[in-house]
Amino acid sequence: MRILLVIYGSLDTLSGGYLYDRTLVRHLESRGHAVRVYSQRRKAPYPANIFDNADASLVDEAAAWKPDFILEDELNHPSLFLLNHRLRRAARAPLIGIVHHLKSLEEGGVLERATARWIERRFLGSLDGFVFNSSFTRRSVEEALRADSGDGRAAAALKRSVIALPGKDRLSPVHEPAPAPVPAPVPESTTERRGRGNRLRLLFLGNVIRRKGLHVLIQALSPLSGTSRSCTLAVAGDEGIDEDYTASVKMAIRKAGMEERVHWLGSVADADLPRIFQEHDLLAVPSQCEGFGIVYAEAMSYGLPVIAGTLGGAAEIIDAGKDGFLVRWEDAPALAALLAALADHPERLGELADHARKKAATLPTWNDSMERIEEFLAAFPRGGENDTEAT
Repeated sequence: MRILLVIYGSLDTLSGGYLYDRTLVRHLESRGHAVRVYSQRRKAPYPANIFDNADASLVDEAAAWKPDFILEDELNHPSLFLLNHRLRRAARAPLIGIVHHLKSLEEGGVLERATARWIERRFLGSLDGFVFNSSFTRRSVEEALRADSGDGRAAAALKRSVIALPGKDRLSPVHEPAPAPVPAPVPESTTERRGRGNRLRLLFLGNVIRRKGLHVLIQALSPLSGTSRSCTLAVAGDEGIDEDYTASVKMAIRKAGMEERVHWLGSVADADLPRIFQEHDLLAVPSQCEGFGIVYAEAMSYGLPVIAGTLGGAAEIIDAGKDGFLVRWEDAPALAALLAALADHPERLGELADHARKKAATLPTWNDSMERIEEFLAAFPRGGENDTEAT
């Protein structure tokens, strides 16, 4: 197959969505398929991307290369929602959206969210099929398109879809080569490690942006600071994406007198992640919304229980109270109460860790999921209608 993938920026960008796209490209190329990446430049503010729909260069490239499929990362929706109609006519190839999560589910002003919702619906309705990273993401798209229930193309496209969960095993050298061998996952005897010492050791792993909820975690930790329930927190992630937000979080840490309790690790290499996981008791990323949350599955595979948000795909892999916890967005008091309870009863951490590892063992590998997408594309109709659904 010849596949044209449309993304913003570099395929090597550090985020879960780009990791998914990057792994899919590597898998398809390893199976002998030709993949070409077409990169658009992401602009700010959000509406500025709409002007890309007047740029014919993607249409010209697709018409010249003649791909069998055009895969489009949903992140590019404002640059493609009008252009896709010309693109389909010129390339004569199905347009498949790779949907990680919807922008219209993120925080924002009333006008901003309404604009994103309208544009996303137009983009989703212009596609011929979908790749979803979770059942939650699929339901989100169904709900977004419900207002356009008369759109026959959208209804048909939803029937031509596949759900392929992200893999749990990115830290294997097979998927993301590391400069040194990566340690094996945490051994079964984790009870002694969890809760060792006087402080609960928390890890935040992700880009430092508002949607990931680091400010909520700081608010929850503040009343515990200086008490017997005091926790330590390591923050691992890119601090430069939203510098104003990062500055506000650091200011809150200073005001709470928590500088000695919070350690900034910056962006960390994959080879360091197993060690970092093993040095902590809990992964806490109380996001506003995650289509899936790859970092949750990775942490659980190393025996690390997780704290995630209630909105998103995390609920598909976390059994709340057994292998992790789910908290409502920006409910800092509830999160503080949860952390206090765990600090008071560290013996729970060993049981949580064992259940987390057992849950991770039931999740698919990257190879499992990428094969699922490859099979979906191989069976996808190149013309006519298809009433079957691959989920």
